[in-house]
Amino acid sequence: MAEPINEQQSSGETRRSRQSSQSVTLEIVAKLAGVAPTTVSRALNYPDKVAQKTRDRIQDVIQQTGYVPNLLAGGLASNRSRLIAVVVPSLVNVVYAETVQHFAKPMKEAGYQVIQAEVGYDLEEEEKLVSAILSRRPDGIFLTGIQHSNNCRRQLLAANIPIVETWDVTPTPLDVVVGFSQDGGGA
Repeated sequence: MAEPINEQQSSGETRRSRQSSQSVTLEIVAKLAGVAPTTVSRALNYPDKVAQKTRDRIQDVIQQTGYVPNLLAGGLASNRSRLIAVVVPSLVNVVYAETVQHFAKPMKEAGYQVIQAEVGYDLEEEEKLVSAILSRRPDGIFLTGIQHSNNCRRQLLAANIPIVETWDVTPTPLDVVVGFSQDGGGA
């Protein structure tokens, strides 16, 4: 059963009292809403297939319990994470920030969540970060630059997902490259 909410916190925030280490699951939401787990799943994924009164009851339970759907489970079934990763050398450089902002807007409108990561102009750090990102099975990855370690390149190619490299151009992109020629610009 869902854990009770403790409203008595000095900062005014709602705080959950921990009676067990179990997180709120879809099954718990279903039990509290008086419906089957498949009905909760359907209400979240195909709301038009569930009666409004039932959806409202499920949403009330979700609000009360703080339930967050396990997208890993859904991703296993659909082989889609709805997650796009953006890797930049610096989060404070306004040029990269604007690029990410312009890239993220249409991705969000298409129903994707965009996560950003910074590698600090370090290929070894990029390799570690890309490995961590790929382990979460994103639907695509957006990289700044065309220079990557050999292992990073192998991992990216083996992931078999859309990859966009930006800022530079190369005759051998990992997938898609959008950029400009530094040599051509200098000439």
